[in-house]
Amino acid sequence: MEIYLRQRSGIVCLITIALLLVFSHLYNPSSASRRFRRMCIYALCHVVLTILTEVTANLLDTTPLLVNRLLHLLCCATAIAFLGEMCWYIASITPLQGRSLQVVRIVTILIPFLFLFAAPLFPMHFTQGLVINYPDGAFMHLYFFIGIALCLVSAVLLFRARFQLDRLVCVLMTSVLVLMAAMTCLQMAFPELMLSAVKLTVITLMMYFIVENPIGTYHDRAMIDLPTGLRNHNALQEDAVNLANNWQLSSNGSIGVVACDLNDLKRINDTHGHQAGDEAIALIGRVLRAELVSAYGVYRTGGDEFTAIYVNQHEDVMIAEMQAARDNLRSRHLDCGWAVHAALGSAYATSQSELSIRDIMQRADEAMYADKARQKGVKNVRR
Repeated sequence: MEIYLRQRSGIVCLITIALLLVFSHLYNPSSASRRFRRMCIYALCHVVLTILTEVTANLLDTTPLLVNRLLHLLCCATAIAFLGEMCWYIASITPLQGRSLQVVRIVTILIPFLFLFAAPLFPMHFTQGLVINYPDGAFMHLYFFIGIALCLVSAVLLFRARFQLDRLVCVLMTSVLVLMAAMTCLQMAFPELMLSAVKLTVITLMMYFIVENPIGTYHDRAMIDLPTGLRNHNALQEDAVNLANNWQLSSNGSIGVVACDLNDLKRINDTHGHQAGDEAIALIGRVLRAELVSAYGVYRTGGDEFTAIYVNQHEDVMIAEMQAARDNLRSRHLDCGWAVHAALGSAYATSQSELSIRDIMQRADEAMYADKARQKGVKNVRR
């Protein structure tokens, strides 16, 4: 009866992971999601092999020992491959780049193969538990050791990137690793529990909703201005609310705002068509993204209006980057030959001031309109 109950739980795990695999393929077919789908495939293989090994381990009289050992070897190897892919997945969402990222990838690929070759050298035997037989010995100790080691490596990668990643994602992913390590230790203490299939299913499910969740993807898409790739007005409103809450609690913070407005967009559209106007807007977006590198966020807030927010940066940094954007734009022309001009203005305040973020944004707009007024006598020129 106990074996049949375990088979039912294994089938539930199998269906759950299969559904996650299908949903990921349908709703998030990105390269990052391909890594997640590889994790799902390893988890599926592990669950299938777990179902088989739970049967063969309890049919020792009719199942050859070599077959039992081979099935358990493959079962453990797929779990290690899952953990290796999880480690690589975590590394890929951190700022880790270049050779370091390549090293992580190579190591996570090699470990399952090394386990396949090394594990047969370690003895494994089957122990009669209270209800079922379970594998034991140095073979299983090696398996558990590698699993915990990969969890620790993943935790180190998360810790190193804790300031670059979204705080909630970092906390939740750390919780996943803690849960993984805790369940592994529990299985080491009580091997008859056979938690590996449930463990991989729970971890896969949690990672789907933390990182792969399509609702989060659609939320991000709702915050992006497609023509420029910048964040949009919705994102600015959301960030302004969050920053305002922190602004009220901060004692030594600062907020800076740069406002930018493309000059003569209507004339560009009327003279050269809306395609030229779209080109000008996209050009402004590229320049602002390239030059305002210290900004917390750069946003397209309207047809020809842009805003950048600086958080806890020196005012000199903001002014220098705004001037760099101004200088960059002076040398830019559209394909039709129209010279691009834009008005820029900024405002800055510390948390000791009585200004709100809305007040700072208003002052930046006023400075931008003052700059636009100074440029009114300058006509657009052609190359």
